[in-house]
Amino acid sequence: MPIHLIIDGYNLLGVRGGLRGDVEARREQLIRDLACYRQRKGHPVTVVFDGWRAGHPVEHVEWREGIGVVYSTVITSGDFETRLQMSGARPFARKQEADEEEPVRRDPKKKGNPKKLPKALRQKARQLKRF
Repeated sequence: MPIHLIIDGYNLLGVRGGLRGDVEARREQLIRDLACYRQRKGHPVTVVFDGWRAGHPVEHVEWREGIGVVYSTVITSGDFETRLQMSGARPFARKQEADEEEPVRRDPKKKGNPKKLPKALRQKARQLKRF
């Protein structure tokens, strides 16, 4: 049974000594390295990059070279985003096209905020946030 790897991209780049100089090129190299790892081992891989470094105002999700690449929002740190995905509160949906937005899962009969997570998942995310 393959293990889904969820990786904080900037933490891994920092360990590899890649947060100086051309960070964009090193980020692309990391994505290529993780894609090679995925092909060799067969484990699904999702890499999360902090939005505060890249400056994305909204969460950006891509499917590149067979791995999921998530750029979290300016407000959300990669650590928190990783915890959300690990808890199942925010599962990574496979995307074949980078421009395609994630569909909102909502019962059309229900009122309220369509992006609000179910109560059980919000509680789980809140518990993980305390760590």
